[in-house]
Amino acid sequence: SNTMQELVVDLEKVRELKELSFIKSEIGDEEIAVLGKFLENHKTLTRLNVSHNEITDAGAIILTKNLENNSSLKLVTVENNYIYNEGLLSLK
Repeated sequence: SNTMQELVVDLEKVRELKELSFIKSEIGDEEIAVLGKFLENHKTLTRLNVSHNEITDAGAIILTKNLENNSSLKLVTVENNYIYNEGLLSLK
């Protein structure tokens, strides 16, 4: 999670960030919570891909709560994680 926190600090310096991809990055619930907190008020990101990671229903629910007030993000891809019914329902 320290690595994700350090990355988020660097990402905050990017003005026109439009897309983020963390495919096969071994991201779990702890990392997605840090990333979700960063995305809460982000104004330019439109696409996030976190496919092929270790995110569970709990992480999907946390991410969904973080994104409630984010109006710029249009597409979140979460294929091949450990997200099942509860997590998928929260993402809709």
